[in-house]
Amino acid sequence: SKPVPVSIEELRAVYHFPREDAASSLQIGCTFLKKICRMHGIKRWPSRKLAALSNHIAELGALAAQCYSEVDSDVYQNLQRAISHAENTRQKIYQDPNCAITRDLYRELHSFRKQCQIS
Repeated sequence: SKPVPVSIEELRAVYHFPREDAASSLQIGCTFLKKICRMHGIKRWPSRKLAALSNHIAELGALAAQCYSEVDSDVYQNLQRAISHAENTRQKIYQDPNCAITRDLYRELHSFRKQCQIS
């Protein structure tokens, strides 16, 4: 088989970009990027998953900052654990972009919104 022209490390460096921007950054076409992804076993470009997780982490961080002074320390510690869980999930996606984001992350966020009385 032919060697893959773009390494997985080069792809990881641009996972956070939308697919078109990643292709441009790698100086290849979007269709060729999709072909390279298939060669590496990547089913879908992970930028949207990573963006969702970054937004999730930012919102949890904002809730933690607000709840730090307003709610008991148990809620704050649980928020910190949830942030750590989301960050670990983000790292898993960088290692395996086919990795799914579990629904429990979203359930946690919804639960913390209620506890901190934010909608």
